[in-house]
Amino acid sequence: HRIRDADRRWQLVRDQENREIQLIDVVRHEYARRKTPDTLSGAARNASPSFSEHLLMGGLRRDAGGASRPFWPAARYGALAAIPTPGGLIGFGLGPERSGGRRLWDMPIADWDSFPDEFGDVSAAGPLGVYFMPRSDRVALVGWADGEVWWRSRVQMETIERLLLAGDTLVAITGDHRVLFFDALTGGPPRPLELETASALGATVVGETLVVWGRSFAAAFEPASGRRLWVAPASGLSQQYAPVAGRPWLLLKAADTPLWRVLDVEGARFVEALGDIGRFSSVTGAVVEGDRLYVAGAVDGDDGEQQAVMTYDAADGKRVWAAPVASRVAIHAGQLRAHRDFIPVLLHQEDQDTDGDRFEAAPAIRLIRKHDGSTTPIRTLAGDYQSVPSACDLFLFAT
Repeated sequence: HRIRDADRRWQLVRDQENREIQLIDVVRHEYARRKTPDTLSGAARNASPSFSEHLLMGGLRRDAGGASRPFWPAARYGALAAIPTPGGLIGFGLGPERSGGRRLWDMPIADWDSFPDEFGDVSAAGPLGVYFMPRSDRVALVGWADGEVWWRSRVQMETIERLLLAGDTLVAITGDHRVLFFDALTGGPPRPLELETASALGATVVGETLVVWGRSFAAAFEPASGRRLWVAPASGLSQQYAPVAGRPWLLLKAADTPLWRVLDVEGARFVEALGDIGRFSSVTGAVVEGDRLYVAGAVDGDDGEQQAVMTYDAADGKRVWAAPVASRVAIHAGQLRAHRDFIPVLLHQEDQDTDGDRFEAAPAIRLIRKHDGSTTPIRTLAGDYQSVPSACDLFLFAT
């Protein structure tokens, strides 16, 4: 199981069967050259609670095609990553320096008596370290330099569902759609964000601006002061969103349709010229290059959910081309911007054994031409692809 978003020189992959974390050097193309046990080490291991095998599955991610597969989230900043493991956190270096491809520290967490499958949502990484919740009523900062707790802050009568970092401010989204601010440097009691309209459905950070939206509005705030910068009326928004690489934009999904609206964060407005984007049930990547907006995601088809890439003129919103992709493997933003002329996609269907977990057929690669959406012939990976006996996700690493 690949640890998502760890796209630096060293890739982290988790081997569930052998209880190992493997580090792959993507520059030298050395597969699993370095391995480390998927547990805490030394005194930290002795201080952690005992775990049984059924507690190690982590969270479940729903892929296109409806399959739910286990994954382990990670918090990453630059070439540093923190990974939850039975009983605590492990810090890793992922860059080309001497610490790259190595464990940096272990931190035992006594309150983790089950796998923290929500870690991906309630963690945020920054230049100082990793902000996370060692227990349901605590927010803490663990430093990259030493793996020690630099501060803790208690949260009373709140259920935190997401953590975001905006400059020197840590933003928490609660279960009752409230927004709280913490001083990311020192901790301290949280202060609430006062929303004059309705409760927040979602929030994210674009640059150093906090964007909050509800069903009928989108608004931007300065995180350090909580000052509202602007508010834009909307209609029928949902919680789903996707960032747009290359522009200070967000895609916000309508509540009852597969249509998405483009929010210009710097321009303080919805981009009306772009109108409604695509018919995606979920967006997995969006990139602006030159005068074009490329959007990838899952779409409903006759054979269930499949993938698609749609391209729009970034100025007038006209759709330039659409390319359906017969695959259950999601297309991410890295693929959209990996090459000047082509978008590589990984093709794979539900050719699995009777357990529904293991792939039997090798995947294939196809290139989509950016100028017109036409495709190259399929290149099978049968001669390059090594099947494994354990269940795993497929992922195309494109750089």
